[in-house]
Amino acid sequence: EIGILFLTNFLFYFGSNIYFTAYTPFLKSFNFSDSTVFLIYMIQTSTMIAIFFVVPRLISKVGEERATMISYVPRIIAVLIAGLLIPLMFGIGTFVVAIISACLMVVAFSIFSTSSSVIFFKSIPQGFEGKYLGVNSSITGIGVFGGALVTGQLTNLFGYTVSFLASSVILAASFVLFRLYLRYRLSHRNV
Repeated sequence: EIGILFLTNFLFYFGSNIYFTAYTPFLKSFNFSDSTVFLIYMIQTSTMIAIFFVVPRLISKVGEERATMISYVPRIIAVLIAGLLIPLMFGIGTFVVAIISACLMVVAFSIFSTSSSVIFFKSIPQGFEGKYLGVNSSITGIGVFGGALVTGQLTNLFGYTVSFLASSVILAASFVLFRLYLRYRLSHRNV
């Protein structure tokens, strides 16, 4: 059961870091200035700070399982926006869409990191907290590192759009695994 959660987290961070690693050079390929890229990240960070105040209320209202599922929606949409919409935009529209994509990513992260942590803590067998938390941190780190490594090769071979599409597919796979985890957990609760 906990192994599915480990794999879900790995895929979530692996797919997400493909986006994050490619995003800055992707924006620069559209002639965004350094200060414009900085402004996008400043707005993104401000959004993340603001959303962290809202997330606990969302989780308490809908539950951590549903909140985790909800978190995938803005994440996948943000990646698809970057890969499919930004290349079609021009002028100020490109800047606005880039901000929307970046902000959706952190909204999703804020929800996912909080709600999935609650689920993870509830799933750890008593007495094994340190071991499982260490494994989860390692798997998350490997996902982040692996995503960064893959991005370079993927982008060089196929371009940014394919990298973002691959990221969205990996995030969708993480979502499917999370749904399988929930189904497994619910089927064993009733027994």
